[in-house]
Amino acid sequence: MFEHRIDDKVSLRLFNKDDAEEFFQLTMESKPYLKEWLGWLDSVKRVEDTAENIQARLTAMAEIGSGQSGIGWDRAFKGKGL
Repeated sequence: MFEHRIDDKVSLRLFNKDDAEEFFQLTMESKPYLKEWLGWLDSVKRVEDTAENIQARLTAMAEIGSGQSGIGWDRAFKGKGL
């Protein structure tokens, strides 16, 4: 899977379904702030919703070349990139 190392701690990499729990927790912790920009966030209620969202993005990347990466710090996700 794609990963671009910025330095020894920071990287950009594609989400995969194994990231669902961590990404779900990150978005829920910041939901009041993030939902202003992420309209789909109100529909996320369970980790499974996040896993489905990740799978849809991976499918879109395979079909039309559109993908999103996550911002990692020391191998843990800390945010979302384009």
